[in-house]
Amino acid sequence: MLGTSERFMPKHFFMQYVPGDWLSDAQVSQCRPATRGIWWDAISVMHGIDRCGQLSGTVEALARVCRCRVDEMRAAVDDLRSTGAADVTVSNGIVTLVNRRMRREYENRQAVKNRVDRHRRNKKQRECNAVCNASATDLQRASTYMLETKVKENISLPRKIPSPQAVELAQKLREAIAARDPRASAARKDQVSTWAKDIDKLMNEDNRKPEEVAAAIAWSQQRFSFWGPFVLSGKKLREKFDTISGQMLHDRGGGHNGNNTNQVGTGSDESPGSTSARRTRRGDRIYIPRQ
Repeated sequence: MLGTSERFMPKHFFMQYVPGDWLSDAQVSQCRPATRGIWWDAISVMHGIDRCGQLSGTVEALARVCRCRVDEMRAAVDDLRSTGAADVTVSNGIVTLVNRRMRREYENRQAVKNRVDRHRRNKKQRECNAVCNASATDLQRASTYMLETKVKENISLPRKIPSPQAVELAQKLREAIAARDPRASAARKDQVSTWAKDIDKLMNEDNRKPEEVAAAIAWSQQRFSFWGPFVLSGKKLREKFDTISGQMLHDRGGGHNGNNTNQVGTGSDESPGSTSARRTRRGDRIYIPRQ
């Protein structure tokens, strides 16, 4: 029984209200206006008490909750009972008002909650029984699997060490950079081990032969070479290797006009293969990289 107003504090701040249902209820329409107002306050209090659809208390307590006088509350109880707008029971001075629709919804929610709780308890009991009834072999297998999983998670894979040949080529790249430009930062820093990993990938994953890599390093790091400032690490060498290899093949087969770049002569004082503007018989200006 609820006897104080503090126990009627609303728990749910929102209530779905359908005006058509309220206005079309013939039993509610038969009540006096004062009764309808008191009944609406009672429904609001029922919603605040976990939407239980039931309100019990003495007439004085219900009058305080429904914000009316005691005589008005007593008249409203009689009006609700006579019209059948609510289920009203009186026992030992305690009046119980029941909203039938709200009460059905409350009982349905409780049934669903009890069914879900029962399902979870049964599921937990089945899992417990499965573990308790498992054979020793199954338990050992499960323990071994968990142990192996933890071992795999805690142990990191060993790092792959580059091959000695890749280290030698990386050192050769560093020496070539230093010979071309001693002030280059790549020549001053000792990054041979890091470059060797990329060169190792260049040989193993990209299927490039060591002699091809060595030739590309020597060709790209020539004095006044176009690729010198761009190939300053093993990573860049791997990224640009296809282009460098293609240009090496192009230079071996001749320039843009099909002639060997080292044999192009125009009477200039520049050395063969130096980067300079040359004119063809048609007057077009072409640029030939230094060798």
